[in-house]
Order: sequence, then structure tokens, then C-alpha cells
Amino acid sequence: MISSYTLKLLITCAASFFLIHCALSLATSAYSQVAIRRAVKMKPRLGARFLFFLRIFPASFALLAVSVLCVPSFFLFEPRTYVEHLNLTCFVIAIFGVLIWLISIGNSVYASINSWNFVRRVERVGQEICLAAESLPAWVLSKGPPTLALWGIIRPRLVLSRDVLLTLSMEELDVVLRHERAHQRFGDNLKRLLLRLAPDPFPFLRCFVRLDRSWAELSEWAADDEATRGDAQASVELAQALVRVARLGLMSPSRLAASLISDGSLEERVDRLLINPSREAKSSLRKFSSWPLVLLFMASLLFAVAILLESGPILHSIHLLIEQMIG
Repeated sequence: MISSYTLKLLITCAASFFLIHCALSLATSAYSQVAIRRAVKMKPRLGARFLFFLRIFPASFALLAVSVLCVPSFFLFEPRTYVEHLNLTCFVIAIFGVLIWLISIGNSVYASINSWNFVRRVERVGQEICLAAESLPAWVLSKGPPTLALWGIIRPRLVLSRDVLLTLSMEELDVVLRHERAHQRFGDNLKRLLLRLAPDPFPFLRCFVRLDRSWAELSEWAADDEATRGDAQASVELAQALVRVARLGLMSPSRLAASLISDGSLEERVDRLLINPSREAKSSLRKFSSWPLVLLFMASLLFAVAILLESGPILHSIHLLIEQMIG
């Protein structure tokens, strides 16, 4: 039995979110292989955007649905004056809804703290240098395993070990810096955090591993293309840099850091750089460039109409569904 109006609202929201998110996540997971095949045929930056949108869509849509449909219908039509028996199934579903958020938030906070602690340690023991006039802030580590990665979200900085710095030629280092600046401009570290924050459909069941990996791989391709800009010589320099750094045994960075060679197949990246330096996507696939934004706009418009009809049949029907769930 539940006598607290607020507690009943929270349980309803958690259960509603879980059901909506679970249905959308399973549909997204089933579609992911088709989506990945389509994404790799697009320009890498466009394909990465497409997969990123697909990955965060279930959680974003479920949150939006709960916020603008479930909550208003509950406030409008749920009486405040009597004690109601709670359906045990609804309570269990709500627990699952809370649990998937606790897991995703916990993982995100843990990764963020580890990243922050590493950056603080680097700033204490590393040496700040200026690699180029328009380069990122860079710190060089004299000790420790080989590393080369972009760390941080609000103020990204490049962290590299001295052996990596000594291994690369000036031309190779220049194209590597352009690669990391591309990650900064694309906001890839923030996207990594959002991907970790987006929950899985069930606790401790990872359904989006392949989607996350494919996004990371396309993000590296996009940064490669931005760094080389179709220049065959720059493509060769970047390919050489990848091979040289890989031979050093580069340290695997945090999930929130963009490393030079951490994601995807190194052999495939090198082949891609050497075989076809001037890469262009097929024009027939450009139609995918804007449809995620169109979908998001249409969903927002639908919810805006629902808000305008607060006392109308839409929210009342939603409340009846909620009553069936918790009653």
C-alpha cells in the first residue's frame, strides 16, 4: 500500500521509463547490425553521428516521454486523497528502472573520477610543453608506459610520453596533433561520457557493445580524415605514426580519453589511409545526414502538442495505462 503521493509518482516514473526504454533499446539492438553496415558506407563523421544518435535515442526518448506525458497525466488525473494498493509487478519494474540508472551513473562517475585524478597527476609530475602554435595544451611524461591520448572534457589536454615524442618525426607529430584536435572539435570525449551514461535495457546486460565499438571506430576514421584532408602525403605520415606508436605498446587509456590507436582495427585504419587517401562517401547515402534531426524534431513536436492538450484525451489515456500498470 502507498500513501505518499510523491513516492507513488516516483515509482510510476521509474516503471514507465524502464518499460519505454527497454522496448526502444531492444528494437535498437535488433537494428544495430543494419545500422552499422549503413554507417560504414557514409562519411565517417556522418556515420559516427548516426550511430551516436541511435545509441542515446532509447534513453533520451524515454526520459522525454516520462517528463512530458507520464508526469503531467499523473498530476492531472491521479487523486491525492486515498491510499492505493501497489501492483507488485510495477514495484519490481520500478526497481529495475532505478537500478539501470544507478549502474550507468555509477560507471560514469567512476570513469570521470579516474580521468580527473589522472589529469591532476599528470599536471603534477609531467612537463607542459608547446608543440605547435595552435596546438592543444600538452604534457609530457618522462616515466611510465607509452601513452598518447586526449584527456578531459571541459579543458581537453594532450598527454604523451617522452618515448612517443622521440619516436615520431616532426611531420608525423604534426598530423597526429591534427588528429587529436579533430577529436576535440568533434567533442568525442563528451560523447564517450554520454554513451557511458546512457543505460542498458537490463541491469548488468550489455546490449550495445558492438554499437559503441563501431561508433568509436568511425570516430577514429573521422579524426583521421580531418587530420589528412585528402592529402596523400599526410595520410602516409599518419599511417607511419600509427605503426610506430603501436610498436611501443601504447597504454590503454580511460574510457573517457581519445587515444591515438585504442579503438578499432589498426590494420584496417592503416590500409584505409594508404589505399585511398582521398576518401569520399557515396552521394546516394547523404540522405542519412539529416534524418535523425528530423526524427528528433517530429518527436519534440508530438510532445509539444501533448502538452497543449493537457486536459485532453491523450494524457487521460496515458493515465489509464498508468492505472493499469500500478493498480
